[in-house]
Amino acid sequence: MATFPGNPSMAQRIARVLPTLTRSHRQMADYVLAHPLQAATMPIDELAATLGVSGGHRQPVCTGTGI
Repeated sequence: MATFPGNPSMAQRIARVLPTLTRSHRQMADYVLAHPLQAATMPIDELAATLGVSGGHRQPVCTGTGI
């Protein structure tokens, strides 16, 4: 997938906010970076269960990355 100036990729967006995330939020972001296809296609509750965190942790990651 091509990126365009002013339209960063999801990986770039996550990398930008990574230093500001809590441990649990960073764990979720790291999983998304390492497994983008799986993370994009699994329900958020399944992602949270896979990582052992609550589903509520998705909000700061999603908001911080602009999704």
